Amino acid sequence: MQLITTDDCKPLLDNSDVAIIDVRESGEFLASAIPGAIHMPLSTIDPQGVDALDASRVVVYCLSGMRAAQAAQAIQASTKSVYVLSGGIRAWQAQGGAVHTRRVIRFTIMQQVQMVVGTGVVSGWVLAQVHHPYWIAMSVGMGTGLLIAGLSGWCGMAKVLAKLPWNRAR
Repeated sequence: MQLITTDDCKPLLDNSDVAIIDVRESGEFLASAIPGAIHMPLSTIDPQGVDALDASRVVVYCLSGMRAAQAAQAIQASTKSVYVLSGGIRAWQAQGGAVHTRRVIRFTIMQQVQMVVGTGVVSGWVLAQVHHPYWIAMSVGMGTGLLIAGLSGWCGMAKVLAKLPWNRAR
């Protein structure tokens, strides 16, 4: 794995021997992507899928570079030379890199998770105050789920929300 700047990446992408992989989730990829990018979300990326690409080198990017670095570690067993776009698509856009905008996405998956959990916690507390104290279990359950997601890096609610029609690629 090697970090690559936007300036170094632009001429590299003109080479037919280089593939660019976007590891963001579907909603983010639908909102904007570097032209020619292949969508392989971090949650589903594997070395065999990367090896199947017709390129000897791959550039991996996300929003800011954090998930791309994780993806590069996950696919380091592939036979490809792996580069991580430093600063992600944000840096790419800031340096004047071309971006295809597919459609406007109002909220990312994580924003949707935060809204659902926030609504559940507040609703559980309100129902516990006005209806029955056992409703507080709803707030505790939502908070516990969020804690587990934060500690493990895996969020079941995000997986479910990603399957909703407005979050899927068409």
